[in-house]
Amino acid sequence: MAGAQHIHVAGGICNLSSPLQITRSVNVHGDGRTAFSGGHQITGWGPSPRHPGSGILVADVSHFPIPEIKSLRLGGTALLRGRWPKRVGDGLTSPNFMFAMPWSQSVAAPADARTWHGLGIDPTKLPLSAQNFSDRGVWHSTYAHILGCVEKDVNSQLTRVMNVSGTPEPLCGVLFRNAFTVAQRFYFENVDWGALDPSEFYHDMLNHKLYIYPCLLYTSPRPRDS
Repeated sequence: MAGAQHIHVAGGICNLSSPLQITRSVNVHGDGRTAFSGGHQITGWGPSPRHPGSGILVADVSHFPIPEIKSLRLGGTALLRGRWPKRVGDGLTSPNFMFAMPWSQSVAAPADARTWHGLGIDPTKLPLSAQNFSDRGVWHSTYAHILGCVEKDVNSQLTRVMNVSGTPEPLCGVLFRNAFTVAQRFYFENVDWGALDPSEFYHDMLNHKLYIYPCLLYTSPRPRDS
């Protein structure tokens, strides 16, 4: 056919059993609310026994096709991975972060390689449920998001917490490029720690459970474990 070809995509959800293939050059139009999103539908939600009366839901994802769930949508809303400290205001103020303590162990490796670093954490800034460093399940799925790895507050690295050891000066073992400094800002991501807020989720990779606090149903935070 002569002239440009057009596809107009309306609102709604259409789950495809195979990839969408467009074999010619076309113009795709939406209505401002339209999105193409690759994903896998998760079913079997129910109240979380770990969080009685909280409104938090859980699903078994032991048969999910990938081992880690980094993003999640509920209807048209993108949920955020649970974090600690919780976000306050615009996210730039000190209450939103922890800070690398003086006992941190961080030396830059040659050739920009990722090597083991010890991120010193102040245990008094953690909720009670996160202060049990011997409980593998508490920290198994945790990431550390360290801000400003090369230029302060410009670059950042998100890295898996490999282990937590030592008291009263605990260290989070992480794989890291370059080096961070004492008092460098960071926060933990993909954590529950008794403090999920509406619109947050947490993937427990040890026990293959996915927890969500559905923002569409609940609008006020539940009491936190502090």
